Amino acid sequence: MPQLESLLNLEVLDHLPQGVFILRQDGTVAFWNHCLEEWTGISKSTTVGHPLVTHFPQLGTPKYTSRFEPLFEGGAPATFASQFHPQFLPCSLPSGQPRIQQTIAKAIWDEPSQEWQALVIIQDISDLHRQVAESHRLRKYAQAEIVKKEEAEVVLRESELRLALAISGTQDGIWDWMDVNKDEEWWSPHFYELLGYSPEEFPAKASTFQALLHPDDFERTKAAFENHFKQHLPFDLEYRLRTKSGLYRWFRGTGMAVRDATGHPTRMAGSIRDITESREQERERRILSERLILAMISTGLGIWDWTISTNQVVWSDKVANLLGFTENTLERTYNAYLRLIHPEDRSMVLHALRQTFTTHRLYDIEHRIIWPTGEIRWISCKGQLFTDQDGTSQRMTGTFQNITPRKQGEQQLQENQRFLSSVIENIPDMIFVKDAKDLRFVRFNKAGERLLGIPREALIGKTDYDLFPSQQADFFTRKDREVLAGQSQIDIPEEIIHTQFQGTRYLHTKKIPIVDEQGHPQFLLGISEDITKRKNVELERDQRELLLNLIFETGPGCIKRVSAEGILLHMNPAGLAFIEADTESDALGLCVFDLVTQEHRNAFELMHHDVIQGKIRTLQFEIQSLKGTRRWMETFANPFLNPITNEMEHLAVTHDITE
Repeated sequence: MPQLESLLNLEVLDHLPQGVFILRQDGTVAFWNHCLEEWTGISKSTTVGHPLVTHFPQLGTPKYTSRFEPLFEGGAPATFASQFHPQFLPCSLPSGQPRIQQTIAKAIWDEPSQEWQALVIIQDISDLHRQVAESHRLRKYAQAEIVKKEEAEVVLRESELRLALAISGTQDGIWDWMDVNKDEEWWSPHFYELLGYSPEEFPAKASTFQALLHPDDFERTKAAFENHFKQHLPFDLEYRLRTKSGLYRWFRGTGMAVRDATGHPTRMAGSIRDITESREQERERRILSERLILAMISTGLGIWDWTISTNQVVWSDKVANLLGFTENTLERTYNAYLRLIHPEDRSMVLHALRQTFTTHRLYDIEHRIIWPTGEIRWISCKGQLFTDQDGTSQRMTGTFQNITPRKQGEQQLQENQRFLSSVIENIPDMIFVKDAKDLRFVRFNKAGERLLGIPREALIGKTDYDLFPSQQADFFTRKDREVLAGQSQIDIPEEIIHTQFQGTRYLHTKKIPIVDEQGHPQFLLGISEDITKRKNVELERDQRELLLNLIFETGPGCIKRVSAEGILLHMNPAGLAFIEADTESDALGLCVFDLVTQEHRNAFELMHHDVIQGKIRTLQFEIQSLKGTRRWMETFANPFLNPITNEMEHLAVTHDITE
């Protein structure tokens, strides 16, 4: 589960007490943890994805960029020592004092972007720096006191005692209640710094300390002092103190009383340590732990812990369910688990286990188990090996997860893919797929092999230029690019290709882009129907129509079409000459009955009626042309069902028999 591990790593980095950020090669921030937000007051939303120099311009100078450049090439870590870079990222403590920093940067590889990035870890050493300074100050103070002749011995003893008490208490804010029966105390400079005050602003008194206590903590703090004085109980508790900003912060207070010969306290000294951040971190760790538990529950993870020397295994309740048992019925040994493994998978599991013992790598395997009911289930098993100092294997802990639904889905997907492949292979149309980058063929079906007369092994990896003449390949490639650029299907009604064994073929082709989740074309799908037979039929029909039209237009006889109502629909040039019409428009639309002389009209109308009824008729009759010329005609009339209008018409060939 690489994605979960990556998220957990970032979650851990986000809650470290050190400042952590990740810098990309382009200078933008890839990660900015919670600690840096608190230190700098700059949120993740204003840093992540933005140039770091926007907030910290000094990091864009050669002094720093020259140190980062080797990291972006995978170079050795770089250290920015506090002596020369005390404020790598300028920020202040709650007291307003500058935060002293020790910084280390190292190169890390980012898989998604395929580049080296810089992981920068900043350690706050302000306390150490101030403790050293405080130590120097105390030493100078003691030396100055020694100079005073009158109080030399007294001051020396007091200084030594104060230093001893400070060491026995803590290295943080030090306090000294010189006489527990009086109000006066001594507070170290760092004590004041933790509260945000200077010695001049606040008197060091017991009553002042009480005034700074949070009201909810007052009684239990008072009780802790009394228990320490009267019952000699340790003085160690957590309480809140009001800082100069008006906000309360959490402190851990410790101390020890100095007692007289009768055991009564006469003096007490101790220290306070700011634990606000650590309490917050503890809260965050608790939340993270709860989230991990919820994640394991929601993902159905079962946990196991195997002590190798005894072969005993501690199972979580979920493991028993995953292995087909009820709670407390699963034997707590590793052999019990081995017996459940499917016989065909057992050798694979044992080999993976031996590899883990040898290489100490993560144990990660998927295999089948057989439930006591006989049902076969799939589980994912992951584990981490732990060894002693000599490298001897001691324990393995890990998880089980039910992956049966996923495996069933994968099996169904494979079956669906086999079905689709079978359909594609047996479709009579040619199916081909090209890679969108270089338009090389990556798939052909059987119909494509038969059409081109080339086995698919010889087609895969080729381009159109390897198979067709360059002019033809140019056409195919141009159409492919149009599809990929427009990301839409195109329909090519007719393409001509020259095959190896079947000669010239006519294809009706559709080309469709196949895109990824981001909409970028990955492949081009082509479906080509062989329309050669249909095309040949169309060509033959066109030739016949051309021949008939030639006969119609150039023949010596009159050829005409007449509607059922007797309206002239079509007449060739010879017919127009018989009725002495100057143009076709002069004739079309006339009633042919009006062109027949009166004495032959009834016979012509009767013949026309029979033809419309589906009979073939012959008739000799006399007509009178549009210009009055009379001619004797002989007609051969046939019924004709118009395929367009689906109406019966009168089709006739008529000759002039006047002479």
